[in-house]
Amino acid sequence: MMKGGCLKICLWAGGGLVGLFVALLIGATLWEQGLKSGCNNGKSDDCESLLSSDYIVNEDFDLGQITNEEFKPKFVQQVEAAKKAAADTAEANKKAAEARRAQNELADLVVKAMTQCEGSLKAAMKDPDSFQVHNRDFASLQIEYSATNSFGGRIRNVMDCKTGKNLR
Repeated sequence: MMKGGCLKICLWAGGGLVGLFVALLIGATLWEQGLKSGCNNGKSDDCESLLSSDYIVNEDFDLGQITNEEFKPKFVQQVEAAKKAAADTAEANKKAAEARRAQNELADLVVKAMTQCEGSLKAAMKDPDSFQVHNRDFASLQIEYSATNSFGGRIRNVMDCKTGKNLR
C-alpha cells in the first residue's frame, strides 16, 4: 500500500524541475566560459557569438575577461552602448515617474476643488439635506445636482465650479 502517493509525485516532480533548472544554469555558464575561452584563443566565431548575445555582453560585462586584442574594441563598444541604453532607460523611467506624480497631484487638486465647490454649494442651500449629486465632470469642473426649493419641489441645476455660477 502506497502512502502519500500524490505528495511523493509532487516532490519528485518539483525536485526534478529544480535539478533541471540547476543543470541548465550550469550548462549555460560552461557554454559562456567556453565561448570566452575560445574568443581569447583567437576563435573569431566564438567572439562573434559572444557579441551577438545581448544577455551576455551587457552593461555589467567584465571586459577583463576578454584578452583577444582584435575583438576587445568591439566588446568595449558594445558594453558602452549597453551602459548608455541602460542610462537612457533609467532617465526615461525617471521622467515617466515624474510625469505620473505630477498628474496624480493635479488629479488630487481637481478632486479637492470639486469637494470644496460641492461643500460651498451645499452650505448655501436652505435645505442642505435635500442635495443630491447626479454627475460630476472633473474635466470642466461642473456638478450636476438637484435639491428642493422652498415650495418642496425638486429642481435640477448645473454648477460651474470655475465661475461659481449655476448654468441653468
